[in-house]
Amino acid sequence: MFSGEYSPPGGLRVIRANRNPPVLALSGELDLATVQRPVDAVVAVLTQPAPEVLVLDLTGLAFLGAAGIRTLLATQDHASARGVGLRIVTGGNPVVERYLSVAGVRPVFDVYPDVPSALAVVDKGSFLDVAEGAWTENS
Repeated sequence: MFSGEYSPPGGLRVIRANRNPPVLALSGELDLATVQRPVDAVVAVLTQPAPEVLVLDLTGLAFLGAAGIRTLLATQDHASARGVGLRIVTGGNPVVERYLSVAGVRPVFDVYPDVPSALAVVDKGSFLDVAEGAWTENS
């Protein structure tokens, strides 16, 4: 069930699923011509009673430009300032993985391989528990 879908001519779709936490799925191109759509969607989510977590699903992106990277960083800052955790889903998308790595920003984000994984971590404390468990298992 979706509460909003935006399809600008620049080729980016933003779909907001009605769920808790909210998931914004982006598909197409995230560049200078299209960044306003996800910005508007994020602002709409964060101006309501803010959720604990916002999930951005980037699995469907075909292109991620520098303006898209800046938008992701600004979204992280905006969410953090409101006490909202931002989770990025890459789905193993090589375009997204490559640009996050090349830009040197992948470590800045809380990245997940798929939406169910991003939703499975209940809160920040749970994330730290999961991360610590993974760290100690591999040590």
